[in-house]
Amino acid sequence: MCVPEISIRPDGKGFIVGKGGIDWTIERGEGFFTAWNEGPRANCSLGFGHTIMDAVSNALENVRATESTEASVQEGRREA
Repeated sequence: MCVPEISIRPDGKGFIVGKGGIDWTIERGEGFFTAWNEGPRANCSLGFGHTIMDAVSNALENVRATESTEASVQEGRREA
């Protein structure tokens, strides 16, 4: 199991959670947390959840889904 690294954002307005090889920025909304990363691997993926880790897990699922879709598109191009 991957243990996430958690740190406070430099501006003090939230957290950064490192999980899945990506540093996720976390902010608290009205009753939920939002996780996002604008890095190249994350493709601006968003995740939402009732806890910080739910939001990060949801964002990671979105990254994996995007990577899977991109791989399928690439495979389709090779077969054509």
